[in-house]
Amino acid sequence: IERLVAFSCENWQRPDASLWEFRGEPRRYTHSLVMCWVAIKTGSRLAHLAGREDDARRWEAAADEVAQEVTSACYDHESGRFTQGVGLPGIDAALLCLPLYGFLEPDDPRWQRTLQAIEEELVEDGLVYRYREDEMGKARHPFTLGSTWLAPSYLRQGDLPRATTALERLVASATPLLLWGEHVDPQDGEQRGNFPQLFPHAGFAAAVAELGRGASQPSLR
Repeated sequence: IERLVAFSCENWQRPDASLWEFRGEPRRYTHSLVMCWVAIKTGSRLAHLAGREDDARRWEAAADEVAQEVTSACYDHESGRFTQGVGLPGIDAALLCLPLYGFLEPDDPRWQRTLQAIEEELVEDGLVYRYREDEMGKARHPFTLGSTWLAPSYLRQGDLPRATTALERLVASATPLLLWGEHVDPQDGEQRGNFPQLFPHAGFAAAVAELGRGASQPSLR
């Protein structure tokens, strides 16, 4: 745990290719920064539980520094929503993870506006595109993993009907054996990309489990 937290503390400012593995110039993406925050914040909580208060305080301060960077450099004050990254004004589906990781509360107005932008720009026929375009051109099909993040986003807001509808739409996009590929063609239901893909199955299981509990996860904050 010490090594993992130390790595996150030392490297959170480094640019990368994001979880989407963009092939262009490395940039500083919101999701990557928040994942470093998750690592450091969790390390602080574990240190506190272990009675290592010096480590807990030091890591808490480091986590706060990362959070401050996200809320200032990855936020568009004009639109009142979060962006894809530092100097990247667009959005991507990974922003759906902000409340799922406990970085934002579901009732935070900044998150409400971010979700609305995602719904307007990336959600089509109930499925979620990870982004609209990259260096290789326009995204052709929704990304199934991103669609598994939509239902918990609604559930954290207490919107059970929309959460249920999102999961039902995802199930309708699967094969008869309830398998998903990396992408799905909403027109003919064909699975695209890697098939079967582990990520959407894990995301779907997590979403269904949360729906069954009927309660939101505790915030790391």
